[in-house]
Amino acid sequence: MLTPYHSRDIGDRIAHTLGHALRISGAAIVEADVREISLSFERGVGDQWCIYLFDSAPGGSGHIASLLEQQELWVRKALELLEGDAIHQERCREACLACVLDSQSQNDFEQGKLDRAIALEFFGCKVSV
Repeated sequence: MLTPYHSRDIGDRIAHTLGHALRISGAAIVEADVREISLSFERGVGDQWCIYLFDSAPGGSGHIASLLEQQELWVRKALELLEGDAIHQERCREACLACVLDSQSQNDFEQGKLDRAIALEFFGCKVSV
């Protein structure tokens, strides 16, 4: 669980949704194809989540190093991706092609591990779904 107030299932959804939002927004920031940034998850001690983002290219391409130098922008862009505009907020409950649904997140979506509304609520963002 991410906090004592979140169930294991909710924590799972928050971590996976945030991970994919960071992957997609990070690729946009460094002007790279989304396939150039990979993502892995691990449930740590006490149900804490570890989200691993790394360069897909053998030996690395420097994308993650560049993104770490602009962490605030990276997180802000990830949350903006999840929020979208008014039409997106009206139409998208869990994930869609306008936010975090793509070929790399499809499996997580099918397993019920993506939920942009829950992730946004966790970060204190106003959600209207």
